[in-house]
Amino acid sequence: VCPGAVVDVPFSGGPQGTVYHWENTNPAIGLAATGSTTTNLYFTAAQVSTAQTGTVTVTPVAGEDCAGDPVTFDITVTPSLNDPPDITVCPGDPVAVGFTGTGVNFNWTNSNPAIGLPGSGSGDLAFTAAGGAQQQTATITVTPSLGPCAPVPQTFTVTVRPAPSVNQPPNLAVCAGASVTANFTGSPGSTFAWTNSNPASGLGPSGTGNIAFVAADVGQTETATVTVTPDNGTCAGIPRTFDIRVKPLPLMLPPADATVCAESDLQVAFAGPPGATYVWTNSNPAIGLAATGAGDIAFTAANGPQQQTATVTVTPRLEGCDGPPVSFSVTVLPAPVVQVPADLTVCSGKQLTVQLTATPGASLVWTNSAPAIGLPAAGGGPVITFTAAQVDSLLTGLITVTPHGTQCTGLSQTFVIMVVRCCQTFAGALDTMNRTVCAPDSAFVSHFGNQGLGPGDTLVFILYSDSLDPLGSVLWVSDSLPIPFLPGVTQPDSTYFVAVVAGPLAAPDSVDAGAACFSLIRGPKVRWVARPTALALSPPEAVCRDGCVDVLIELKGHPPFDFSWRASMGGQVLLDRTETVAGSQLLLTICPADLGPLPPGGGMLDFGAYYLADRYCGCKK
Repeated sequence: VCPGAVVDVPFSGGPQGTVYHWENTNPAIGLAATGSTTTNLYFTAAQVSTAQTGTVTVTPVAGEDCAGDPVTFDITVTPSLNDPPDITVCPGDPVAVGFTGTGVNFNWTNSNPAIGLPGSGSGDLAFTAAGGAQQQTATITVTPSLGPCAPVPQTFTVTVRPAPSVNQPPNLAVCAGASVTANFTGSPGSTFAWTNSNPASGLGPSGTGNIAFVAADVGQTETATVTVTPDNGTCAGIPRTFDIRVKPLPLMLPPADATVCAESDLQVAFAGPPGATYVWTNSNPAIGLAATGAGDIAFTAANGPQQQTATVTVTPRLEGCDGPPVSFSVTVLPAPVVQVPADLTVCSGKQLTVQLTATPGASLVWTNSAPAIGLPAAGGGPVITFTAAQVDSLLTGLITVTPHGTQCTGLSQTFVIMVVRCCQTFAGALDTMNRTVCAPDSAFVSHFGNQGLGPGDTLVFILYSDSLDPLGSVLWVSDSLPIPFLPGVTQPDSTYFVAVVAGPLAAPDSVDAGAACFSLIRGPKVRWVARPTALALSPPEAVCRDGCVDVLIELKGHPPFDFSWRASMGGQVLLDRTETVAGSQLLLTICPADLGPLPPGGGMLDFGAYYLADRYCGCKK
């Protein structure tokens, strides 16, 4: 029957006067639990929201104690729509609600489409719950139609609990053996469970809460994808993923220990993985190598009275990771030193004695390029004595003296002996201090003005290239100083010689070298050197605010170098440094922590050098 309908069940079959006693198992249908009648069962069905069934048992009684057999039957009150129960779900859960009752069609409205269900529709419900940070509750009103019973709308609620969230963690790149932490933030009260795709990184396969571990000592780059899922105790939120990249430490081949003589060149090239750079420290700069540096090592061993030993420790670096350092020793043996006099001029037929001084215990040997001056082609000992040959014109011999010690041979030193036919003509003395000049600057040499000139004599200054043939290798002649750099004629890192010449004038600005009396007085050696240059081999294109960047600078010139540079942004200087570099490369590491406060809004970081100087020259920009 329908709710509200009149139910009339007549009883019959007993003799006249029979009383029918009944019992009802479910008074919710609208019928009392017990009762009696002599005619029929009569009541109005209750207004129910769900189907209710009562089992009625009727026992006929005739007279006072003559009861007949009981009869049982059911009365079911069925509404047009059974009231659906309230539902509570999590975001993303599937929701399915089927409607039952006497109705044929079921139309519904939804008070809150934010749960993921449209505002109205018909038929059973089937949708995926939508949600967010706040709980959402919707009231669904369902109206049946086309059934035998009057349509009675029913309502129920669908509650979508709030979804927890986790903020996106950043990707991490770490070195093997480093401590790694990843802290998770998100909805208040949430817990965070995570899984790891690659335990070879050193992180376990799964866990909860923040991550803290020591990166594994990997032989190759290992990348772990970590998936973090938030949970607030009732619902799980949308998972987030991030990567942890563990980079291997670079390993280098240990260099062999080295033993060298002082004044000799030593080069040590480092070998390791492609792309690796190397930084090193030196325990004893007295060997001639700076205390710190970067790149391969190349230097000239310094000389001193005692043997020197240094421990050089090299650290390989690749992609921001420092590998285990390796050490090797450099032992520098002392080399003997000889001092020779300045170039000498002796008159033909005169005796000349030259005293050589050297490191105690060293033996000396010498050679002479021109025995015609009266000195043998070779000899030894600390004293050279001979009588100059008779000559009609200038004759020059180059004397090379080499010191020998018990372990090492020292650097050879040279000087010139010129045998001349002496006359009253004298060109005067020049400053004999050797010079190194930065091209294209002029070389300033002092003439003391103590010349003695005969009638018809003139005085000129010459620059020449062959110390054994001054007049046959003249590059420049002038009656005044200084001596200019001659582009296309004089070359950087080449040695030239200066002399002052006096004698009869042979042609404009020249002296007749064939004259019976003329004077050539040697001055200093002059070497022009090119100014140093710097080139960035690995200029960075961008610098992350939280990371460091390496800039490898190649230096050309004569070490050691002084290198001044600055980093600026928008004209504001953020970092200004001066480096001293012993080798040919400089590795600069620029970190955000080294920079001053950035201008508002940030911008491009400009890197530039404004001063560079080597052993001989400096330049500013």
